[in-house]
Amino acid sequence: MRRYRSRLVAALLAIVGVLAIPVVARLDAADTGIKLVKLRYGALPNETIDLLTPRTTQRRPTVVFIHGGGWQRATVLPDELDNARSWAEKMGWVVACVNYPTGTRPYWFTQPSAVAAAVSYLRRLPQVDAARLAVWGESAGSELAMSVAYQPRSHVRAVVSVSGPTDMRVENGSAAHDLVRRFEEAAPATGYPRYLATSPVAHVSPSAPATFQAIGLADPFVPVDQVNELDHKLAADGVRHVTFELPTSDHAATLDQDRTSPDGPTIAAAALSFLRSAFAR
Repeated sequence: MRRYRSRLVAALLAIVGVLAIPVVARLDAADTGIKLVKLRYGALPNETIDLLTPRTTQRRPTVVFIHGGGWQRATVLPDELDNARSWAEKMGWVVACVNYPTGTRPYWFTQPSAVAAAVSYLRRLPQVDAARLAVWGESAGSELAMSVAYQPRSHVRAVVSVSGPTDMRVENGSAAHDLVRRFEEAAPATGYPRYLATSPVAHVSPSAPATFQAIGLADPFVPVDQVNELDHKLAADGVRHVTFELPTSDHAATLDQDRTSPDGPTIAAAALSFLRSAFAR
């Protein structure tokens, strides 16, 4: 398979360096010992992070969560934040929920640029172990997470993609085609280079981070062919990866609680185990 590279997308990490910006709010700290702080990583609307950290002075492995919502929802939902808190409690890791601008054009450039800026900002925090940082995306958030992680010198150790589009050319043929065209701001016939540039599968290389994928076989929004396409590309390039295909129509967050097999762990638990293994390498 030919390897495609886009100068525009490949330049994301080079142009999004931002100065550390102070804490904008300290939120309610739960009894669990996990501290929740809201940080601002950029100047655009919703360029903030809900940062969950164990009460320790040591650097910790870090999971950067990128929510979905069809590239139109700017902020993390309360139940997603609860899930992130449970991961931080269970694993003893830092978990960062990244909010990102959805009303600033061009969407196809602004949103992945924001995620890249958030990752760059997080790597400089004293509680983050920059050598053990993973991104976890769901639905549209997976496309953003993978688009950043698969760039050269992303410094991302591992990726979790739950119901994630990997090829925007194929995604345009799904039930999400209206969302795709809004995000791309073009039809495939006129915007082919852009669709290719925003397709994570086009940026896989032998140096890509370890990748975990999960997909429902009857998911109307993300055809399983996309997941298989990425799976084959990762295998061809010798990248460590695992893929779960579940006989369900569940999508994104609801898929997290489905089991990998009748007696197996949930997708969320399997993904955390995958990340623990990736951090240990």
